[in-house]
Amino acid sequence: MLSEKLHDACEYLSENDIFDLCNKIREKISRHRQFKDADWSAPKDDIDKWERLFHAIMPDTIGVYRYLLKFRPKILNPIPYVKKATDHEQLRLEILT
Repeated sequence: MLSEKLHDACEYLSENDIFDLCNKIREKISRHRQFKDADWSAPKDDIDKWERLFHAIMPDTIGVYRYLLKFRPKILNPIPYVKKATDHEQLRLEILT
């Protein structure tokens, strides 16, 4: 299984390298969950697999929280983006109909 191979490969990486890899996976998960209705967003099953992989390789140290110190941290379960019609869009739609 891919997660087992990646977990084995992480034994040869430094803790900082593993954190960097986990941060990339977290950012990818966050983006796809935030824009879950976008055409380019991955299916939920794939995102769930990425999250299981993320948890399998993440070290069990205090460093797992350092991403929270960044400006606008990417979290695993962000609030989904919902496009709202602005007044300009509504006005344009009314003119066109």
